[in-house]
Amino acid sequence: MIITHYTKPIHIRNILSSGELKLEGCNFDEDQLKTYVKLRAGIRLLWFTESKNCNTAKPIYTDQFGNFIEFVPNLNQIGFQFDSEEIKAIRWEEWCRPRKIFEKKKLAINILNTKAININDDPRDFWVLESPISLNYCKSYVVCDPKGQVKKIKLEEILSYYRLP
Repeated sequence: MIITHYTKPIHIRNILSSGELKLEGCNFDEDQLKTYVKLRAGIRLLWFTESKNCNTAKPIYTDQFGNFIEFVPNLNQIGFQFDSEEIKAIRWEEWCRPRKIFEKKKLAINILNTKAININDDPRDFWVLESPISLNYCKSYVVCDPKGQVKKIKLEEILSYYRLP
């Protein structure tokens, strides 16, 4: 099955220059990462979706307490598409099952699922990897506009837009 990792435009330069998708939080400083990992009960993954778009990948406005307010308007997302079998991605629901016995992880999983549902994403469409993945496995690239329209895009178009070699 083709699954897509959507990302915010601010991450494109790092992804393309490194040649891989990294685990969430890789752009955090040491203190941010400690807090993030603690809040997420150690859950740190690389996320994909079967859906044509992914609201949880969109930049959002938050209040001073980190509560969701609204998506940032007029911002495209870039998607990297992979074959789930080739990269050995695991469905989120399957990944969660053995972890539900641990109370902290169960709470974090429930919060992640609730947040996704609250912003109109379906956690049953999510897939995960526990390690980074090389872009050599990427099958195609897409761009998702603010209205949710998705179209294929060539790597050269991404490189020229972000002025990368």
